[in-house]
Amino acid sequence: MGKAVAMTEVEESIEANILVPEPAVLETWTTRKWTDGVQIDELKQSDTLVVETAHHTYEITVIDPSVAEVLIRGGECFPKPTVARVVGASLGRSFLKLRGIYVGLKIELRDSKRLIVTSAIRKISIFADEVRV
Repeated sequence: MGKAVAMTEVEESIEANILVPEPAVLETWTTRKWTDGVQIDELKQSDTLVVETAHHTYEITVIDPSVAEVLIRGGECFPKPTVARVVGASLGRSFLKLRGIYVGLKIELRDSKRLIVTSAIRKISIFADEVRV
């Protein structure tokens, strides 16, 4: 028989990893105020957003807010107006805020053929009833 090995309890402390961005920490995500963006399902039909990301500008017009269906134009993926659904705001395929568009996050969109994830949002402008809000 082999020797018995004594097990000792090791105290470990878990520190925040500086390589993980703050929004990627679950506690930060769940306690976020969500004031720097919009929920498509809280807008009205025909409301229009102009969303500037790190690489492109998109014009998004709400078709059916209850299912986040929009008409989107802009960037390389939408050179002409295309019907799509706003899946939500994310860090890039993780931590999804359903049907949302928020500064600092990426938009996940689904058209009839594909899932598109934009670069990070820098600015959102909302136009409701032809009046800038």
